[in-house]
Amino acid sequence: MMITRALPFAGLVLTAALAAACGGSSEGDSGSGGTGASAGSGGTSGSGGSSGSGGAGGGGGTCEAFKDATPGSEITVQFENTTSGTLYVLPKNFGCGEEVLFRIADSSQKEWTLEPGDCGMTCELLQTTSGLCAAACAAPRILKLEAGSTFDYMWSGALYDAVDMPGECFFDKPSGTASCRQRMAAAAGVYEITAEAAADCAGCTCDATTGNGFCNSFTQLTSDSTAKASITFPTDTSVKVTFQ
Repeated sequence: MMITRALPFAGLVLTAALAAACGGSSEGDSGSGGTGASAGSGGTSGSGGSSGSGGAGGGGGTCEAFKDATPGSEITVQFENTTSGTLYVLPKNFGCGEEVLFRIADSSQKEWTLEPGDCGMTCELLQTTSGLCAAACAAPRILKLEAGSTFDYMWSGALYDAVDMPGECFFDKPSGTASCRQRMAAAAGVYEITAEAAADCAGCTCDATTGNGFCNSFTQLTSDSTAKASITFPTDTSVKVTFQ
């Protein structure tokens, strides 16, 4: 059965207060599903990606180097389940934020981050905004992928890298440099995508009893299956990641 739905940002609401300062952030992308439901919040990454140049700050030109880059081509990452049972594709991020359903590494084996972090603030945003997290946030959810079905997940072509930005560039002005995540545009090259799935989601609460969809879980599940695929960016506009 084909279901098309928009992926909401929120999943499982964490009631614990998160008042700690955060140094990174992210930006998701929604997708449309293949066979079954679809949607996706994608981060991105790249083969030695191009760095962004950045926001305003006390350091003038120095701080400009940490501005967010604009992503390039959008890529459809299609998950396929050719097994005889339902699989649960596991998120790669377990803090607050939208689902990131795969890891990505460039040809040098450098693994890139697909989202900016729990608080949703990049280096550029931290130049004009305090780094305090919200008191409550949404945890990423698990994708239910039924046997014989596919699910389309959109990757914006953006990636995030942890960098050290001078303290003078931060709104909160820490002493010395501090780490934050900078949004970059993926550079042209070959990337390897890796996804993992569990065969069971005990205790999960899913959006739908039948068909593909997203599920909430209070526990971190163990991977039972791994799927890999390669993509040449930006030549390829789609890639299929098959669980067998």
